[in-house]
Amino acid sequence: MSRDLAVNPAGVDLLDLLSALTLTLRTGERWHRSGAIAQQSGINLERALHPILFALDDANSIRVTDLAAMLGVSSPTASRHITTLVRRGLVNTVANHLDSRVTLVELTDQGREVLNEVRESWRQVLAEAIHGWSQHERTIFLRGFATFAESWSDLVDRELSGSRTIGTGNRGAGGIRR
Repeated sequence: MSRDLAVNPAGVDLLDLLSALTLTLRTGERWHRSGAIAQQSGINLERALHPILFALDDANSIRVTDLAAMLGVSSPTASRHITTLVRRGLVNTVANHLDSRVTLVELTDQGREVLNEVRESWRQVLAEAIHGWSQHERTIFLRGFATFAESWSDLVDRELSGSRTIGTGNRGAGGIRR
């Protein structure tokens, strides 16, 4: 990307956004890797398994290959993780009623409980991070971040599907996918 495209019309340097996102992602990973979420939630679950629970909550039931693509991992890796989650009673595999050759994965009630406990731990950490913010600051941040997240997700989806859009100024509609 050229330096000209790195500055938006309002004159804000988007490289500052990159720095902020990098810090945010690294901090979240560092916190997660430290085991603090497991300790706080009382859930001892491999870090790599958390995204599967979140994705299954969003999708209800999904094919292993689709789940792997959604998470950016190989199908064998997704299958190994799902086997672990099945053994722990957090997910079930079921035959697709439309095509018996296809196996779907879905959360169990216990899996939903674990996911809710992990979410609550993250909610507490994030609440602490924005503790001193006014309601207005929280609202503005969430709206802006949600809009950015949707736009970023749409851009990546288009890029990965081969519908190249970088540099065209396309923008998502806002809101965040759940």
